[in-house]
Amino acid sequence: VNRIPLSSRTYSFGSYEVLGFNDEADAVINLLKRGSNELSVVSIVGMPGVGKTTLARIAYNDPSVQLHFHKLAWCPVSETYRSRDLLLDIVNCITSVEDVDLYDMSDEDLTDLIRKSLLRQRYLVVIDDI
Repeated sequence: VNRIPLSSRTYSFGSYEVLGFNDEADAVINLLKRGSNELSVVSIVGMPGVGKTTLARIAYNDPSVQLHFHKLAWCPVSETYRSRDLLLDIVNCITSVEDVDLYDMSDEDLTDLIRKSLLRQRYLVVIDDI
């Protein structure tokens, strides 16, 4: 059994507190903020139950990450994943479209809206449980 030593840092999520993930959280946060003009993907992988979502939430909610990115989106994906639902989740997180019924838009139009909203922006989109 491989054991990862827990650190003494405590992270809070509303009424929850999480102890640990010090080194891992710092590594993910540094990867997210190191900056590049290129699109980059940071994957957190592992067996079920090891804390991948918790680690991603720690990084996503870190104040320095929140300040670094112009737009952020957290999109959970279920086993019955539908790309349209994911597009709608992302649009709802990153835009404030008011006079348009998003549900009447085609997938192509939603994709174009996302692309235009993120153009020249630093953005972080977390797709959880993919």
